[in-house]
Amino acid sequence: MLVLAAACDSDVCDAPERTRYSCEPVPTGSMGCVGGPTWEPSRSADDELRQDDPALTFPIGCRAEIPDCSGFYPANPRPFVCSSNPLENSGASWSELL
Repeated sequence: MLVLAAACDSDVCDAPERTRYSCEPVPTGSMGCVGGPTWEPSRSADDELRQDDPALTFPIGCRAEIPDCSGFYPANPRPFVCSSNPLENSGASWSELL
C-alpha cells in the first residue's frame, strides 16, 4: 500500500506540454478570444508573459488548460475560459478559473 501512496503524490504537476483546448478554432475575425490565454508561470522566477496559438481565434465558452500548474491545486493544470467581454476588440477575453 505504501508504494501506491507514493505513486499518487497529489503535488505532482501534470501540466500539458502546450495549451489544450476544449474546442476547435473559429475563422479569423469571428467573435471570440484571439490567441490562447496569456499567462505567467506560477512556479518560476521568470515573469515573461507566455501565449500559445496567438494567430488563432477560439469561441466564447471554450476552455483551455495551460502548460503550468495551479498554485491552488498543484497537481492540476491552470484552467481558463473564453468569456464575452465588450471591452475587447474581439468581443471576448480569457479568464482564469480559480
